Amino acid sequence: MRDVSVPQEEYCRRADRHAAAERADDKLHRGIGWTRLLILIGIVGLLVAFFDQDLAVGWVLLVAIALFVGLTVWHQTVEARLERSRRGVAFHERAQRRLAGQWRGTGPDGRGLAPQEHEFASDLGVFGAGSLFELYCRAVTPYGGRTLADWFLRPASVPEVLARQDAVRSLIPALDAREEIALAVAHDGREPSEGALRRWCSKPALESLLSMQILSASLLAAFCVSLALFLSGVLGGVFPMAAVLAQVVLIGRVRKSHGHALHAGDGALAELGALRTVLHQASAVTSSSDLMAEVRGVLAEGPRAAAPALESLRRRFELLDSGHNLMFVPLALLIGWEIHILASLERWRTGFSKDTLGWLQAVGCFEALLSFASHAYEAPDEIFPGIGEGPPSFVAEGLAHPLLPSADAVGNDVRLDTQTSLLLVSGSNMSGKSTLLRSIGVNAILAQAGATVRASALSITPLRVGASIGTEDSLLDNRSRFQAEIDRLACLMKIADGDRPLLFLLDELLSGTNSHDRRIGAEAVLRAFLHRGSVGVATTHDLAITAIAEAPDVAATNVHFEDRFSGDEMHFDYRLQEGVVTRSNALALMRLVGLPVEE
Repeated sequence: MRDVSVPQEEYCRRADRHAAAERADDKLHRGIGWTRLLILIGIVGLLVAFFDQDLAVGWVLLVAIALFVGLTVWHQTVEARLERSRRGVAFHERAQRRLAGQWRGTGPDGRGLAPQEHEFASDLGVFGAGSLFELYCRAVTPYGGRTLADWFLRPASVPEVLARQDAVRSLIPALDAREEIALAVAHDGREPSEGALRRWCSKPALESLLSMQILSASLLAAFCVSLALFLSGVLGGVFPMAAVLAQVVLIGRVRKSHGHALHAGDGALAELGALRTVLHQASAVTSSSDLMAEVRGVLAEGPRAAAPALESLRRRFELLDSGHNLMFVPLALLIGWEIHILASLERWRTGFSKDTLGWLQAVGCFEALLSFASHAYEAPDEIFPGIGEGPPSFVAEGLAHPLLPSADAVGNDVRLDTQTSLLLVSGSNMSGKSTLLRSIGVNAILAQAGATVRASALSITPLRVGASIGTEDSLLDNRSRFQAEIDRLACLMKIADGDRPLLFLLDELLSGTNSHDRRIGAEAVLRAFLHRGSVGVATTHDLAITAIAEAPDVAATNVHFEDRFSGDEMHFDYRLQEGVVTRSNALALMRLVGLPVEE
C-alpha cells in the first residue's frame, strides 16, 4: 500500500490556508456590501436634499458618490480574491479525494477526445467516467487536454519518452505552479474549452477590411464636418444623419459578411485568460530538463514572444467585447468600432497565427507534463519504467492497475519477450483475467507516454498496444459480437504488420463461436501474431486452447488465476500462477444465485 502521508499533509495544509483566507475575505466582502448599501441609501437622501439647492449637501453628495465608487472597486477586488480562495479549497479537496481513491466524477473525462474504433482506447478505459484521462488530467486549457490524450493514444519514441520522464521528474516538486494554474480557471468538472483560439488562427484571411476601414473613417469625418456645418447654420441636419445612417449600413454589411469573425472571441477570450497564467508558470517554474528548455525556447522572450503577443491579442478581444456594452453602443456605431477592431485583430492574426500554433503546442506539452508530475507526486510508490530499443519486450514485477484503489490492487509479475512471446491465461469467472490484460495495457500506455507506472519494476521496448476486451454487438450497425471481435482482430493484424511490434491483449478469444472453430481459429490468429513479431496475452475459458502452448514452435506459457470457496462465499487472491487452471466456478456461481444446476 502506498504511503501518501506527505502529499496528504501538504494538501491539507494548503486547503486550510485557502479556507482561512476564504473566511476572512467572505466576512470582508459582506461588510463592504452592507456599507455600500448604506451609502447608497444616504446618496438617495442627499439627492433629495440637493434638489432644495443646498450647495453644502451637494459637496457631501459628491464625497458620498466617490466613496461608493471606491468601495465598489474594493468590493470587486475582494470578490476576486474570495473566488480565488474558493478555487484553492476546491482544488486541494479534489486532490485529497484522489489520494483516497474517490476521484471518479471529479474532473474532465475526455469523452470529446475519444476516437472512434480505436485499437485500445475504449477497451482499456482511456476516456470516460473513471478513466485514465480523468485520473491524470490537470489541464485548464484545451491544448493541455488534447496533448495528454495524444500522448496516451500514440506511443512516443524512446528519446521522447526519456525526455518526458526527465521533465516530469523535475516538475514533481512544482506544487506552487500547479496550484497557480488551477486557481486561474474556475473548475466545473467539465472539459476545458474547445480550442477556439486555434480554430480562429487556422481560418482563412478576411478580405476587404482595409477598404471598409477607409470608408468607415471617411463617413466619420463626413459626420464631424457636416455636424460642424449644421451647428454653424450652413447645412441642414439631414447631412450628419445621413452619415450616421451610412455608417450603420456599413457595419451591418460587415456583420453579415464577417459575423463568424466577430464572434470568434467568445471562446478565445476565456482561453487567453488561462493561457496568461500557464505561460507565466512555464517561464517561472524551476526545471533543468531539456524538454522544458525547448518549451521555454518556443515561448521565449523577445520581439515575437508568446506572453506579450497573446496579451496584446487579449486586449483586442476585450475591446471588441466592449462594443456590446449598452452605454457604449451609440458611440461604437458612430465611429465604426467593430470594423476597426476587427481589422486590428486581422493584422494580429496575419502576423502571429503561425507562431500561435507553436505556442499552443508548447503550452499543451507543459500542461501534460504537469499532469504527469502531479500524479507522480500523489503516487510516490509508482516508478518510472526503463525503456530502450531491442526485440519486443514487456517485463514487469508487481504490476497492478493504476485506476484501482491501492488497497484493492494486487501486483503480478509479467514477462513477455522472445522466450515467452505469448501468455495464455485461464481461470474462473471474476478471478482477474480481464484486469490483468488492462493492467498490462494501461501501464504500457503510460510507460510510452512518459508517465510513471504502477509496478515495482518495469522494462519495455517500443510497442504498439492493441486490445480486444470490450467488443460488443451493435443493432445499429447490424453487427454481432463475433463480427465485432474479428473486425478488431483484423485491425490488430494490420497494426502488427507495421514498423513497431504489437502488444496484443485478447480477452476470451473467439468466444462467440463453437469450440471446434474456436480452437482452430484461435491457434491460427495467435500464430499469425507471433509470426509478425508480436507479443501478447490471451485469456480463455476454453481449456482446449491452452494446448497451443505445448507446440514446440510456439513460445507460449500457460498461467492461471484460481478461486476458493469458503461455505457459500467465493474468494479470489488475484495472484497469477503457472500452468493451466484445474477447476471452474461457473456451476457453483449458478447455484449461488439460485439456479437449479446439478453436477
